[in-house]
Amino acid sequence: MRKSYLFYKVAVVALLALAFQSCKKNQGVDNNNEVETPYSLYYSDSAGNLFHTNSGDVQDTIIFPADGYPSRALYVLDSNILWIKRGMFYSKNNGTNFNPTYLETGHLPNEFSYNQSMLLHAKDQGRVYICTDDGHGVAYSEESGNPGTWKNDNDWDGNINNLGQVTISSLTQLDNGVIIGYDLLHNRTFAKDNANGQWHETTNTNAADQLPDTSSWTVWHMSNTVIAIDSTRYNGLYFSDNNGNTWTHVNPAQSPGLDTTRCFFVSVIYNQVLLGTEKGVYRLQGSTFLPSNNGVEKDVRVRGFAAKEIVYKTGEVKQYVYMTCSKGLYRSVDQGHNWEKVRGGNLINIW
Repeated sequence: MRKSYLFYKVAVVALLALAFQSCKKNQGVDNNNEVETPYSLYYSDSAGNLFHTNSGDVQDTIIFPADGYPSRALYVLDSNILWIKRGMFYSKNNGTNFNPTYLETGHLPNEFSYNQSMLLHAKDQGRVYICTDDGHGVAYSEESGNPGTWKNDNDWDGNINNLGQVTISSLTQLDNGVIIGYDLLHNRTFAKDNANGQWHETTNTNAADQLPDTSSWTVWHMSNTVIAIDSTRYNGLYFSDNNGNTWTHVNPAQSPGLDTTRCFFVSVIYNQVLLGTEKGVYRLQGSTFLPSNNGVEKDVRVRGFAAKEIVYKTGEVKQYVYMTCSKGLYRSVDQGHNWEKVRGGNLINIW
């Protein structure tokens, strides 16, 4: 995940001044005089508002008012804010104005895609990928998502069975650089080894080794392990250590409650795996997912996590984990073990 200070390296001096002015004394440190690197936090709600804050006290500002279209994915990349609603938009001025991007190709983001996994920044490739209704469902930009820079990724292995049916709806990139794509309409997985590599199928021909075809899966990752989560039914989590060829079901007996909840978001933050579900937060401890909802209201639907840190001139670093959910914005200072609510609202994406 790109650290927020990279965004500030490109942002104008006026934004830095604003960030410093808005900081307040927090946890005994005078931010106005001592902050070396502040953070920038963006999040959206179900009405389509986009909020921003750079204060440790989370005093936010609406930078884009609701327009009736729900938020689907959000990413800050270099000087751009990329935001997917019905279409895809970008802002170069910190959200003051948003304009269409990718739409000039005549195509839209994939309507079957689930939120954040439809957008992927492959840092090692210098590309941002989007799941789309064009071709086999993958397009990319090598210029931070600016309009006029999007290309359909049509580099596919011609030996793929029923290639014309493939439409990717979810993407993730493993630590080794391999990109995994999932086609929910046909319950198939594919891999792209590098920017110049062809997409090739990894689905096992043995149905017993495939993901259950009764669900709409999204793919995420932990190191070089692919994680598939069921956002529509109650099949929980599956793991694959071979790019989606075979899958192992997370044993519900070892992770109590996962067999009765839908899963929405996976994130690896400060080496801690966090899972967002319709019944709150789960945290991976060893090989077990345990509920981690101290301070969280009951049965919230967790939509996203983001890691932020403030670096002080003294060298001190404060690390935060933020969570968006159906009841508002929560913050943790101990990597998701305990939470405090910092604002209300029905919140969706976060960056």
